[in-house]
Amino acid sequence: MAVLASGDEVMACLNARAREQGLSAVQITANGAFNSAVVTYFDWGTQQCLEIPVDEQVEVASMNGDIGLDGEGKPSLHIHLVLGKQAGSAIAGHLEKAMSVRPSR
Repeated sequence: MAVLASGDEVMACLNARAREQGLSAVQITANGAFNSAVVTYFDWGTQQCLEIPVDEQVEVASMNGDIGLDGEGKPSLHIHLVLGKQAGSAIAGHLEKAMSVRPSR
């Protein structure tokens, strides 16, 4: 379990926790809100991840993924999420970066 504080960057915190605890097979689920984020979408045709910047307050409607080991035996995070915007639309993809955790009620 990890509880992040307002202002924390999610991926940095989870990567640090995985390294400190030697995590190698963990399932992740979370909720909350972000002040801003970067989500990526994998384009199968180009084999590249396209960045989708999110520069507004969003609610984490769904966030799940895992921590496994990369080819060098180091923890590797793979997280999918859906972010809800104020008007009710959503953005979905892989979590690249969430710049600032925001508490939600």
